[in-house]
Amino acid sequence: MPIMLFFANVGAVKFYEIAVFIGIYSFIGLAVFTVLRLIMKSEYKAGIAAGFFSLIFQNAGRLTTLMSYKFVLVIFLLVIATLIFAIWKFLKDDIAKLFVPVLSAVLTMLLIMNTVMSIGKIASVANADKETQEDINKQYEYLVSFKDESKTPEEIPNVYFIIPDEYAGFKSLEKFYGYDNAEFKNFLESHNFSVSENSTNYYDGTLECLANVFNLEFSKKNRYGVSSEGYCDNKVSNGVIFRLAEETGYTVNVAQTTKLTPYESKTEIYGDKWSSTGDSKSTIDLMVAPSMLSPFTDKIRSVLNGVPLDYFEGRSHIVHQAQSFIDPLLYFAESENVGKDCTFNLCYASIPHQPFFFDSKGILIEDLSHFNDWGDKSYYLNQLKYCTTLLEKTIENIIENDPNSVIILMSDHGARNHYSGEPELEWMNEMSAKDNTDILCAVYYKGEEFTDIEGMCGSNVLISVVNKAWGYSIPLIEQSDDMYYKPIN
Repeated sequence: MPIMLFFANVGAVKFYEIAVFIGIYSFIGLAVFTVLRLIMKSEYKAGIAAGFFSLIFQNAGRLTTLMSYKFVLVIFLLVIATLIFAIWKFLKDDIAKLFVPVLSAVLTMLLIMNTVMSIGKIASVANADKETQEDINKQYEYLVSFKDESKTPEEIPNVYFIIPDEYAGFKSLEKFYGYDNAEFKNFLESHNFSVSENSTNYYDGTLECLANVFNLEFSKKNRYGVSSEGYCDNKVSNGVIFRLAEETGYTVNVAQTTKLTPYESKTEIYGDKWSSTGDSKSTIDLMVAPSMLSPFTDKIRSVLNGVPLDYFEGRSHIVHQAQSFIDPLLYFAESENVGKDCTFNLCYASIPHQPFFFDSKGILIEDLSHFNDWGDKSYYLNQLKYCTTLLEKTIENIIENDPNSVIILMSDHGARNHYSGEPELEWMNEMSAKDNTDILCAVYYKGEEFTDIEGMCGSNVLISVVNKAWGYSIPLIEQSDDMYYKPIN
């Protein structure tokens, strides 16, 4: 059964993850077969009984959506006991001998059929990966053609690229949340930041936005509806900006809430690190939850992710997740973590993005029912205010300990339209594509005056930094309102 799930999710899950569960269920099946072989005195009967046991064991957990696990366990044991007894007492050895090779042939044919039917999908995934790499290489060749001068490690400033997820721009905050973020704007300007109040990344998904920004481009292919989330994910993970940074002489230093890039994170990455499908279910959920092991899903998740059990349970789970949201900012707020020579530092923090964990002072909220409450605007605003406090602390620490550095402060997208039929969220329908992608955007350049970035998209801001700091003359992308995503009705 695990291998069938792999065929159904080629490209979304990794084979080695499926292989782990093939091993787990094979071990359970072999143990049951060994016991039944001793009882039944027939490897054929034991094989048939163990096969039925494995099939039911891997699927009976689905009943827990209809009744308690205790009832499911009783039903499972009764059905299995009845089947095993019937096979033992009433199935003749010659019939069992005939049935086993027939069943084996059927299962082999199913495996072959699924393999054949999946060849196209496997080839498609392989071609998509190849296409992604070709697109990245093409963009890299384009960008390096504008390299004007090589700079020594002593000449290039440290770079801190800070991305607070879903931090809305100044205008949309005031327009939709009635919140004037002028105090933070004044803070940035008093610390010699060039601030833009009209910047956008055109798309409203993290991977879509960063696929463009990390590759210093605007490509319509970096859109789920045009390509796929996997394509965008690969464009982010293998972003040209990291390759350019390393070739310039930088060491890439990353602190991230989730595994946005393949670089080792300096902070704990939250959650289940196994592959997930489009509905955000990880391989562990897909393989364990439908089975009789379903009550132990979190325990298995804990073992396979190598983290304490309380990481996935109850209030402790929430504490761990909330901490991972702010840890990247806290990491760069420590003096010993900044000012290291020739470093390109990426700080990706999943805040103020929901779930809403914090009040404006950084205290965990008690009522867990409001974790995704966009209807009450105070939850997003309070988390944004706390995020702002952390940003100020981080920025002050960087400037104090590394004043000749470059700080790029840029959210991926704004506070988006989350309306899906709820009356309390109907106000969100007034948000335009521009409102959804109105971002926080500011640049500190060694305390000096920097290029006017007003109205620049994220890719152009990065191009401006690369040109000035790394010796390039990359042309800016021509921007227009036609670049906003327009859904097809």
